[in-house]
Amino acid sequence: MKHGAHQATGEPLGFPADAETRQARIRAHAAFDKLWKGGKMNRHQAYKRLRVSMGIRKDECHIGKFTKEQCGLVVDLCNSGL
Repeated sequence: MKHGAHQATGEPLGFPADAETRQARIRAHAAFDKLWKGGKMNRHQAYKRLRVSMGIRKDECHIGKFTKEQCGLVVDLCNSGL
């Protein structure tokens, strides 16, 4: 299993995942980035709306920590505009 790491420290950016979960995270990030880069809200606002919609805490709201099921929810929420 692979995961990204901070360049300076080597600490993991998220949780290790299998190939299927990594692909789900890529899809979730694409949907999320499209949402806030569209100009209707900034990145901070988008993350706040995402965590409220998912019912999770701020420290839990990181796509690199999500399961493939959570990533599917992210895609659905983003496609509906949150």
